[in-house]
Amino acid sequence: MCRSQEFADDGEGSEVSVKRLAQRLSRLEELMERLAEHPALANPTTVMEPKSGIAATTLQPDFIERSSDQPYAASLEPLISNQTPTGQGLLSTSPPHYASNALYGLFPSQADVSTIVEASAGPSYLTALFYCQADIFEGRPAPPSSFSSIPEYNSHPICLAKWLLQLAICMQQLSPHFDVAKLSKPEPIGKTMIRIVNHVEDHVTSVDQYAVTSLGLECLLLMGYWHSHAGNLRKSWLIFRRALSVCQLLGIDHQKPVSLFTTQPRLVSKSAAAPDPEMLRYRAISNDRHLSLLLGIGMAQLDNDFASKAATNRNTDSEKLEKLHAMIAARIIQRNDMTLAEAYTYTREASLDMRAGAAILGEGWWEQPVLDPNAALKDLFPLVSRLLLQSNHHLLLLFLHTPYMLNQTVDQGGYSRLVCIESSRAVLTRFNAWRRVNHSAYSCRHIDYAALLTAMTLLISYSVRHESNDIQPSIMQEDKQLVLMVKERMCNVISLSNDAPLKESSVIIEQLLGIMEAGSPEALDMGAEIHPSIDLHIPHFGTVTISRPATISKSASQDGKTSLEDTLESSSARSFIADSDKDDEDAERTSRNPSAQIHFQPGPQDFPPDLTPLTQATEWPLQGVDATYWSLFERSLENSDNQSL
Repeated sequence: MCRSQEFADDGEGSEVSVKRLAQRLSRLEELMERLAEHPALANPTTVMEPKSGIAATTLQPDFIERSSDQPYAASLEPLISNQTPTGQGLLSTSPPHYASNALYGLFPSQADVSTIVEASAGPSYLTALFYCQADIFEGRPAPPSSFSSIPEYNSHPICLAKWLLQLAICMQQLSPHFDVAKLSKPEPIGKTMIRIVNHVEDHVTSVDQYAVTSLGLECLLLMGYWHSHAGNLRKSWLIFRRALSVCQLLGIDHQKPVSLFTTQPRLVSKSAAAPDPEMLRYRAISNDRHLSLLLGIGMAQLDNDFASKAATNRNTDSEKLEKLHAMIAARIIQRNDMTLAEAYTYTREASLDMRAGAAILGEGWWEQPVLDPNAALKDLFPLVSRLLLQSNHHLLLLFLHTPYMLNQTVDQGGYSRLVCIESSRAVLTRFNAWRRVNHSAYSCRHIDYAALLTAMTLLISYSVRHESNDIQPSIMQEDKQLVLMVKERMCNVISLSNDAPLKESSVIIEQLLGIMEAGSPEALDMGAEIHPSIDLHIPHFGTVTISRPATISKSASQDGKTSLEDTLESSSARSFIADSDKDDEDAERTSRNPSAQIHFQPGPQDFPPDLTPLTQATEWPLQGVDATYWSLFERSLENSDNQSL
């Protein structure tokens, strides 16, 4: 029977009530003891949730403006005053102090952290991720020395996670020659990094209540960059895609006021201004597009508001070029869904935009920077940034023109082929310069993939005859030496780190070098016939076979027309052979240097048992980048059978 609380229970009911009250008092005492043992819960000064009843939309515009140009502490004043903790924390399954304890225990000693940060180029890299050059010039970011600090043990898990991820990226930027004996706990750097990243993912970035905050967004971006440099492109793609979703949930969108972002928990720091939320969103969009292009996956967002006049009025010319690259990556992804002939005009327009963007910086800027091998990497950061931006520009040109490199029906003047060759040389020379001063397999991973793709392109350009393919032997020898130097640089890094992606890249380059050697003048002058053939097995794609018909000696070249006819008759419906010209001069040249045949044998599209969509680089070295590259040639073949301009 239910009784009103205004009536006192008597008898047995009263005794039960007294027992319940005693139990509650006992639990309260236990709770107070736990609070006393864990100051993080008793006095949560690091992160506070907004007081109930204060909606994000009630913030005044002057507060929103102030939050974008004042230090973290100033932007927190309206949120910290008169607030009390909710008692539940941000994590619904366990109190924040459990995660804080687990994360804080991952920090090395203060002396070790200082040693790592001091030896790394990471601080400059981390600053450039979240701040434009104008912000850096104005002194808005935290000073480099701040990356050596360790947060208090009672800091919120999100704060600890950000500091740990920054430390992990600094570790990535260390030279493989870094002496771990300098550390109080001489553990391999790679092992330390992986442990940090795994714990941060378990306790913070995989927890929605933590991730969907302004500081959680920064953690997601840092985590995405770490995996990208580690070669885990698919994992990185997924993280950046999640970061884009967080941007939408926080209201970081050009169509909405940035309100939810400013009310989220922030790290209290008197020495730094909060990153511009639009900068964080741009980083998420840019990485999503570049990774989507490499992996052959559709992109998330189509708008380019980050490149508007208002959004670029404080950007340097190089920053504007970087934003143009994000736009071009999106256009290439869209182009790849068109038929080859339909997309040709679209490709030429994008190429002209790339040329116009390059002209803004002037010819002098495009000269390859000279990197002093004796200088510290952190001192080379401005030059390295320029070199990598140049490489990315040429890689995008390669993606633009590769589908037309072998197709004379569309690329009648050989323009696309020449662009691919010149861009390949530009990337490879910069790769050699970069890997001369930096031997860390984890540093700037995208230039390693760029080196593989451009080396493949340069070698394939020699295996297929083109009407403009009358290259002097000296130039061919220079290109061969360039590729051999790339392979040597890769092997140097492999010897230090046993890096799986570079090992796979080196093997592919070695195979393709055989095709180039078969078409060399020395081989042509030999009396014997040479039948080089390569089978490349591409996971989640199939098999690519590149074969050159018999190389004919000079004495036998007079009978070359018959051999060429046999070659054309033997080509299958799924192989591409460059069209032969009708004049006698080209026919003779073709007979001595006949076109290679590229065959595609589709494989099962399902992932094999030993691979999953998120298999890391140690087990799936190229992550599907090679499949994306060869699919461009496959589309060229399929469209050349049915399309013409």
